[in-house]
Amino acid sequence: MSNLNKCKLIDFKNHNFNDGSILTYADEHNGIDFNLKRIYFITNLNNESLRRGFHAHKNLHQILVPLSGSLEIELSDGNNKKTFNLNKNNVGLRIHPLIWREFYNFSNNTNILVLASLNYSEDDYIRNYNDFLKYIENES
Repeated sequence: MSNLNKCKLIDFKNHNFNDGSILTYADEHNGIDFNLKRIYFITNLNNESLRRGFHAHKNLHQILVPLSGSLEIELSDGNNKKTFNLNKNNVGLRIHPLIWREFYNFSNNTNILVLASLNYSEDDYIRNYNDFLKYIENES
């Protein structure tokens, strides 16, 4: 099975309070199926025409959650593509290793929370699509 077929939206649990506030949470029983090593934010994305991403990871597992705003993410395994629209702050996108990703169509003031399975390592990145295709071909 391609890692692309494993990439999916995850609905996080909400706890609604009487005052109208909401607590959204994730844990090992609710969405996080890897050891969490790093959390980071991508903030102040304001441009519909901006495109980000353009990379894959060799070993990193991630969950992306739009804390505010919305965006589209196109994922590719080199043969097939899937597009996801992230527009709810209680829904994250689970991305597996060896998946090329491109982010676009950001609404005003989009802020993204990223949960990652590894600490930052430039060696884990594949930043050129043709290099990505060669890498996955050699992994097969």
